[in-house]
Amino acid sequence: MRYSNYYGCENVAFIYFNEWADPKIEYKGFQWSSWMIEDALHDEFMETGTPYTDDAFAEYVRFRVEEYLKDCLYGMGTMDIEFIKDNAPGWFEYLRDDIAYGDDENGEWHGWRRVSDSEVLEHFAGIAFVVEDFECLSA
Repeated sequence: MRYSNYYGCENVAFIYFNEWADPKIEYKGFQWSSWMIEDALHDEFMETGTPYTDDAFAEYVRFRVEEYLKDCLYGMGTMDIEFIKDNAPGWFEYLRDDIAYGDDENGEWHGWRRVSDSEVLEHFAGIAFVVEDFECLSA
């Protein structure tokens, strides 16, 4: 189940799989463990010295989560295709579509073709990606 407003933040999604799987937080096509993000934000909140209440923490998350995730993204440096497959499914699908488009060498369109995960991994093997490569998806 995908919820589009994590703590009321429109650009941050909360993804809940089931009670046995750890939920994810998604921002600009990239997914993190929700526990990792909440723990980091909780630590930051506790350092502010504000008395803890659920409402105060929720307000802090609403105020801080998007900037925190943006810092995480831009601090990652380069990523390979395996890392993207495992952590940014939206980006991986974008790359799959990039090689699935059916143009020939003359630019004539022949339709879409089905592309397997292994074809995507092979096609982009050895290429280092950075967040800016996916800015078109991140608007």
